Amino acid sequence: MLVEPNAMVWLDTIVPADDPRFVDIAGDVTRSMHWIGGHVHTALAALGVDDASVHDGPMDCGQWCRLVCFAGTAPGEVLLGGRKLVGISQRRTRAGARFQCAVHTRWSPEYMIELLARPRPLAGELPDVATLDVAVAEGLAEALVAVLNAL
Repeated sequence: MLVEPNAMVWLDTIVPADDPRFVDIAGDVTRSMHWIGGHVHTALAALGVDDASVHDGPMDCGQWCRLVCFAGTAPGEVLLGGRKLVGISQRRTRAGARFQCAVHTRWSPEYMIELLARPRPLAGELPDVATLDVAVAEGLAEALVAVLNAL
């Protein structure tokens, strides 16, 4: 993952394993990905993003997703018009889960590709990634907090 200034918004959510909103799914990686993805989807809808969806299938890993995380789609990640919008990773311990979510406001993979060792993809070999308007993306963290607090 290449983190570029002014090109993405990063959201970290930490949920204790004993949180009553999370306890029923805390032991299931896939269900917990759907849990956070569903709440991000709801937060996006509250911000007026109506045509998003949550990926309900298995991991969709093309040729380059091991090098470029936005080249694949995991269960629970959010799509916009069939393109990946919100990438989610999950770190787990007995204490709980940390979800790291990224949303691009600008997607230009050429710079990232140049940083990769060979063999590396050409920009045209990577799937197109959905982006959000900066103002909407910057409002996503607050909207997600509101969704989670309403549970």
